[in-house]
Amino acid sequence: MIEDAHFRGTCFAFRRSDVFLTAAHCVSEIDAVTLFVHTPAARGLYAVGEIERHPSADIAFLKLADLAWPGGVEPFIHTKPFTALGLEFMAYGFPEDAPAPDVEPLTPTPRLFRGYLQRQLTYRRAGHEYSAGEMSIPAPAGLSGGALFVAADFNSVVGVAAENVQSSTYVGRVEELASEAGKVTHVEREHVQYGIAVLLAPLGEWLDEFVPEEPRWPW
Repeated sequence: MIEDAHFRGTCFAFRRSDVFLTAAHCVSEIDAVTLFVHTPAARGLYAVGEIERHPSADIAFLKLADLAWPGGVEPFIHTKPFTALGLEFMAYGFPEDAPAPDVEPLTPTPRLFRGYLQRQLTYRRAGHEYSAGEMSIPAPAGLSGGALFVAADFNSVVGVAAENVQSSTYVGRVEELASEAGKVTHVEREHVQYGIAVLLAPLGEWLDEFVPEEPRWPW
């Protein structure tokens, strides 16, 4: 039952309705026997039969098992390059809402986000290294694995939401406290979070090797 499942993150269909892309950190090596994809359009759980992780980027393919073809799933077909700073995007995913005081589990909630890509960088963390786009908005927990796409082109995906980076901002208030060792200075700062997305266009050869840019449908 979906009520008994442990939510791991967002994914989306890519070029085929039985192949999904997600962030690699959302899945582990042993997930192939216990991982399921839930598609609201098809209203069901579909077992994952194969996981293919990129050797360096934080993305992974999920291939459904048993020739499953969930109905109502429309995959992204093309990848769109990061052409210029300020490229506007939309992102869809299932960030986890904090529960009410009398509710224990976090609740995945479908949400649409909008923002723009404010810089391109080579991102390195936790064994991953890839060409990334920095988002103007944070990526809340649960959005990892979600697609970034352009509103004017719903068939093309720009990247995959992965994680956040923090930037420290000086607020401007300094407080000095006296102690036995002398004065202690406290500087008040704020932290701003920006989302990080794995750009897919630079990974075109790897994407094409696993699933060619020719959509396949169940008929």
